[in-house]
Amino acid sequence: MTILELLEQVERGDITAEEATIKIRAPRNGEAEALPALTETEAPAKWLKIRIVDPASSFRMSLPPLPLRFTSRLAAFLFKLSMKHSDAQLQDAIDPKDIARILETFKTLPPVQLVSVEDDQGTQIDIFTK
Repeated sequence: MTILELLEQVERGDITAEEATIKIRAPRNGEAEALPALTETEAPAKWLKIRIVDPASSFRMSLPPLPLRFTSRLAAFLFKLSMKHSDAQLQDAIDPKDIARILETFKTLPPVQLVSVEDDQGTQIDIFTK
């Protein structure tokens, strides 16, 4: 199960943010190890990076790194902004505190790939911590 799938489960209300946090740290798909834990010599991730590549139009965008320490506040702001333009059902389904808890968890992990998707035309979006 990917982190994106866990986030979607939280969004749908299938699991809580606490359960998602436990699953993020738990062993995945029969692997012997859980999501990478910090070693004594490894520092936690400090940045959130977003990269978009569209080979059809030669479009490449790599957003400046966003400090993880501010992502919870940024997510809360964007959440409030987006809720003004969404229906009531969506507003009831998403708890901004859950999103903040998940983002806080990323601050305790080593750099990790969060999302890597590609459409049928080759456009790729990567979201990762660094």
